[in-house]
Amino acid sequence: MTTVLPVNAAADVSRSPTYTEKPRSAPISEATQASAATPAATTATPAAAASSAPVVSVSDLKEHEAKQKDFKKIEKVVKQEEKKDVKQLKVVEKDAKSKIKKEAKAAKELSKLQKKVDKTRSSGTQLHQAKLKEVKHQNALTQAQAKYDASLTNLTMLTEQLDVKKEDHARLRALRDNKKATLEQVMAVKEENDATRKAVLDQAAPVLGQS
Repeated sequence: MTTVLPVNAAADVSRSPTYTEKPRSAPISEATQASAATPAATTATPAAAASSAPVVSVSDLKEHEAKQKDFKKIEKVVKQEEKKDVKQLKVVEKDAKSKIKKEAKAAKELSKLQKKVDKTRSSGTQLHQAKLKEVKHQNALTQAQAKYDASLTNLTMLTEQLDVKKEDHARLRALRDNKKATLEQVMAVKEENDATRKAVLDQAAPVLGQS
């Protein structure tokens, strides 16, 4: 990572221990000094503006990187949860379709058994055998009805589980969208700070070259 220094810190480089001062020339007249001082005062304006401009600190950049890592972790978790939810939803839907087919088959069997019971009741011959068959068919009808009720209860439970999974999935999406919006705001501030810093450095470049 590149550490950003304030512009006025560059002016202190000439005062570092490695700086070698040039031999002084002959004394300059007051008129010459006055004429030479005027451009220096004029060119010092960009440096003063640079020192007052906002500078992105190292802590801000570290905080930005931490937020980016946090967002990536959350996004990774959300994607993993989405894959799990999609897989579970497919399993639940497949199970539900299978239950529906079984219920349709059970209903069809109920209809057949009911027809047999009705046919047995309407028959006037072989009354004793007809009653036995009626009891047998009635028992089968009761068992089929119990299976149908159990399948319907199971289907209701699976539907409720599916609704819960959908709610969890929506919650994770909302969390991810919130983190994404926060990161976009941070990135916008960073881009604005980078543009300001570049403009300040471009304005201060001539002054740094003359120092």
